[in-house]
Amino acid sequence: MVYKREGDNNVKLGEVAVNEQSLSIEKKQYSCSKDYIITFLPNACEVEESVCGLTTSLAATGHKPNADDICQICGHSFFRYHTSDGNIVDISGRDFGANVVSHEVVNSECVIEFDAPITKIPTNAFRRKKLTGNLVIPNSIKTIEKSAFYGCTGLSGNLTIPNSVTTIGEKAFSNCIGFTGNLTIPNSVTTIGNFAFSYCTGFTGDLSLPKSLEVVGSRSFEFCNKIQTIKFQSLPEGISGYLGVRTKTVSLSDDSYISDMASGTVNAISYTRQMSSNWGTLVLPYSLTLTGNEPYRLYSIDNMTGEELVLKQLNGEVASGTPCVVKRKGTESELTFGNDDAELNMAINNQPMDGMNFSGTYWTKDVIDGYIIAKDRFWNVAELNKSDLVKGVKVGPFRAWLDGTSANAPAQLSMRIDDNTTGINAAEVLDALNDAEAEYYDLSGKRLDEPQKGVNIVRMKSGKTKKIIIK
Repeated sequence: MVYKREGDNNVKLGEVAVNEQSLSIEKKQYSCSKDYIITFLPNACEVEESVCGLTTSLAATGHKPNADDICQICGHSFFRYHTSDGNIVDISGRDFGANVVSHEVVNSECVIEFDAPITKIPTNAFRRKKLTGNLVIPNSIKTIEKSAFYGCTGLSGNLTIPNSVTTIGEKAFSNCIGFTGNLTIPNSVTTIGNFAFSYCTGFTGDLSLPKSLEVVGSRSFEFCNKIQTIKFQSLPEGISGYLGVRTKTVSLSDDSYISDMASGTVNAISYTRQMSSNWGTLVLPYSLTLTGNEPYRLYSIDNMTGEELVLKQLNGEVASGTPCVVKRKGTESELTFGNDDAELNMAINNQPMDGMNFSGTYWTKDVIDGYIIAKDRFWNVAELNKSDLVKGVKVGPFRAWLDGTSANAPAQLSMRIDDNTTGINAAEVLDALNDAEAEYYDLSGKRLDEPQKGVNIVRMKSGKTKKIIIK
């Protein structure tokens, strides 16, 4: 029979026949800090706390905490803190997501031992308490609830939120005026509540918010006057609200969270795309002003002719929500599309095209018809889905596609740029007509043996395409 020593009592954990040689104890019943008694007896004890017969004891082995302060033997976890008066904080009735095993002062440090990793710091747990020094939050915490550390003015130094936290509640650290370093918020955080860090006047440096952030509360950084810039890596709900910091910048990528509720104006915004092909598609929730010096060109789809899309180059301002075709000028593997003092607008301006729509999305989207771009061509989605090698077709975020169906739709569509808008002189016309290797097409995309009366599309040896009208 096995007993665990609990204060002055012996608590029976179980019994087993000698020939079975081992006894399994639930992990929550085992503690590295308790002594154990093993008793051998011919008959079962009738009283649970009695110890009789041939007896031996096993001294506590002691905890072996890992880097996250979780014991590798029994699985118990620890939360450690200091107070200005050296006394523990009353946490009775607070739910940390695990049961309190002990709460005591050990070597001038307040230590709470739990029977499992804790998952939250509960509401008002340390509100206005005399906590001092650096705060280390266990890496098992998922939620820091409302006012958990509100008014803990003695906390100091940097504050690093662990990578397990997803939610920082309303006023969680409000009025913690003693912090004097950097605030680090990890990629796991999705929600920052109202006033979460308000009046934390000592935080310094620029603040980077993660790609995962979905909601940022009102006045969440109010009077954090030494933080000059908040650098968003997502477009969360609430970005348009008053956050208490003068400058807001945004750097987006394909894995940034995008809220359809995002709005307002930001001081600077950019989206960065990895490019493996010359051609792609693009749609942005802010306008671009093109100067011609960008390492890319943007095009709209002007019309469809047979198996070809005719593109028209865009210049000047491109409105937010405009689906575009993008072509890199060189071989850059990364393109960045940016603007300053930009107004956010999540609406998409679909462009009708031969019974379909040139549409865009800010999120990954499954498509079942229409055309998507890949390997510098537009491909028929229905045809792609017929292949056993294709397991569904998706369009990535900040991209566009031709949505819908078209009669007698070809398997793929090539692209050409309509140069008519740039204007060509007589010499250029003669060069086009005298190019021995030039190819001629009509507006439907049909190959011609020679130019004909009317509109001719001439693809020259140089790769340039001209639209020439012969009367």
